[in-house]
Amino acid sequence: MFNASHFRPAQTATALSPLRAWEYLRLRREAAGLTIEQLVSRLTSSERRAEQARRLIMRLESPGASARDDAVIARIGRVVPLDVTVYRQLADDPIERHPSVCRRCGCSDFDRCSCSTSGRACSWASSHLCTRCERSGL
Repeated sequence: MFNASHFRPAQTATALSPLRAWEYLRLRREAAGLTIEQLVSRLTSSERRAEQARRLIMRLESPGASARDDAVIARIGRVVPLDVTVYRQLADDPIERHPSVCRRCGCSDFDRCSCSTSGRACSWASSHLCTRCERSGL
């Protein structure tokens, strides 16, 4: 006869799913305090190009998407603090080669945010949370 003592409790998964390039881009844009519309307006003043930029950003922030051309990400990086190499690693490299990235603001060792109180760059509170986000409860 079997009873509950014969079974191990199910292991709960505590590991987060890997962060992907589209999530990194969205997190960095949001950490900069920008909506997609605000980012578009800072990237171009042409109405025709604005619509193209809007569609592109929305596509790049969609699950499964990544830019083929690093120049596109570099151009966004002139407005939003992000690192093209981090983006490319998240898009192309195996998970074990992904850099640590904060799950709340998207900062990494290569594009750190600053702690609001000290003005110094943040550090890691855990493998997926920077000290700024931990302190601010973001």
